[in-house]
Amino acid sequence: MAENILLGRWRLHQRGWFIDQTAMRRKASKVLGELGVEIDPAAKVSKLSVAERQLVEIARGLSFGPRVLILDEPTSSLPAGEVEILLRSVRGLSRRGVAIVYVSHRMEEIQQIADSVTVLRDGEHVGTLPIAEAPTAEVVRLMTGEAKALTLRGGAQATHGDIALKVSGLTTAAKLRGASFELRQGEIVGLAGLLGSGRTELLRAIYGLDPVVAGRIEISGKAAIGRSPRAMIRQGVGLAPEDRKKEGLMLDMSISNNLVLASMHKVMRWAMLSNRKQASLARQAASRMSVKLARFSDPVRALSGGNQQKIVLGKCLNADVKIFLLDEPTRGVDIEAKHQIYSLLQQLTAQGAAILVASSEMEELMLICDRLLLIKDGKIIGEKDVARTDLAEVMAITMGAAH
Repeated sequence: MAENILLGRWRLHQRGWFIDQTAMRRKASKVLGELGVEIDPAAKVSKLSVAERQLVEIARGLSFGPRVLILDEPTSSLPAGEVEILLRSVRGLSRRGVAIVYVSHRMEEIQQIADSVTVLRDGEHVGTLPIAEAPTAEVVRLMTGEAKALTLRGGAQATHGDIALKVSGLTTAAKLRGASFELRQGEIVGLAGLLGSGRTELLRAIYGLDPVVAGRIEISGKAAIGRSPRAMIRQGVGLAPEDRKKEGLMLDMSISNNLVLASMHKVMRWAMLSNRKQASLARQAASRMSVKLARFSDPVRALSGGNQQKIVLGKCLNADVKIFLLDEPTRGVDIEAKHQIYSLLQQLTAQGAAILVASSEMEELMLICDRLLLIKDGKIIGEKDVARTDLAEVMAITMGAAH
């Protein structure tokens, strides 16, 4: 990790051509200390979590002792506790005379640290306002071009359909410890917990990515057949993973190819790919997801983060998924794309789909979910109806400050 923080500035021993690992780790530890982060500077970045890798990137920027520091979505992968550490560090740098350009879609962070807000839309400057004149509603209006208000979902539906997914005593060797819950048709259930609580591991175990030591999974009242992603897709279960670039997309393949990866049976005939069927299926999904693209033949890496996420969800739609497992579905996604994804989730549940969503943004879970499953240390420690709880109570329970 120290090598990444000091990339291009590796220190050599005074004698010889060998890298001075001790000096590098000492410098890296100092920079991490300024962020208030305790990570072993000798650790391999490949072994770190997504949040820890984000902190390493930020530490690398700080290691230059900059006069101007540009932070692009620095908290997109961070849980609440680490977000505050970062914001405190940013405020400290500002007081020391460092100019900060802070790019974020998290409105609450901008209100906490910014002196002024500049809004860009479609590559054009829309406006710059002092923070005192930039309430969240006004910033959203400038970003989207219209006044968009989100309403709480909790309590909007009095009843739901049959049980779509039932998990009983799910246990893995690494994290999960007897997780049990039910998910009904037409329902959005959120997994609320801190980083490392087991949110991602639960979704991966259900989908068949991580081996299960014990437990039972039922889909529409029947025991799940097989424990692999292929088997789960066939039974109507789809996953939008936390890291879409590494696990959800084939970045160098075309947009069209990515959209049909989970539904090849629909575009194959006599073991041959039908370009006509693939194009038709891709167009339908892209239209439904409002994907902004130039050509379907372009590599999916050419799309913005929000449009890449839409491709991941479109891939699930093409596979006729009825149970959606969503891990950080709006991470790194702009306000307009968030609205579009939220709207799609509402449409899907209205059609009877069941959605289980994990997010590090508690406000998002309170906004889009009917119920919350509170998860801590690999166990589901409680359940809350969104309409009958508040954010402070959920945060207190998941952080261990209340029961």
